[in-house]
Amino acid sequence: RENNRPKILYAGSSTHYGKSDNNLGDLSLIYDLIVNTTEDFDWVYVGGAPEKIKELGVEVIDWVHSIYEYPRIISSLNCDFGIAPLLDSEFNKSKSNIKVLEYCSIGAIPLTSIIEPYKESPGIFLKNDWKENKEIIIETFTNKAVREEILDKCREYRDKNWLEDNISVYKDLLEIKD
Repeated sequence: RENNRPKILYAGSSTHYGKSDNNLGDLSLIYDLIVNTTEDFDWVYVGGAPEKIKELGVEVIDWVHSIYEYPRIISSLNCDFGIAPLLDSEFNKSKSNIKVLEYCSIGAIPLTSIIEPYKESPGIFLKNDWKENKEIIIETFTNKAVREEILDKCREYRDKNWLEDNISVYKDLLEIKD
């Protein structure tokens, strides 16, 4: 990547936040980070962002594309990180790891909450303090060896979980047992 400063992708729909400006849902976990780093990081939202986030001057790409274009769109953004915050709830714990797989597949280091489905993520787990998160992002962005080590783990994770190469694992999971 040749970005001058960290470029962070949030790819998610409006289902991750509430309909009112006061309800940021999952995005409440990273709001302080965004507010305090708009001068330091390039933030890109694909799919949905509440007005409160849009007002911060982040780049927003509304979801108007075909699902088949989605991988090319997020890959073309050339982001260094992909952020996937999830509030600790039973609903979120039952989700899949697809967001981590998406980010690993486009070469963006996942920044995730440390709950299922992300506990095995090869990326960076978000802290409860925006300042700590900022420091970790900058350190990872500026230290090529650290960045490459994480990206190697991302490629391994992606390959280990790639559906077409692991169809037998998923088939066994779906098999109905008495």
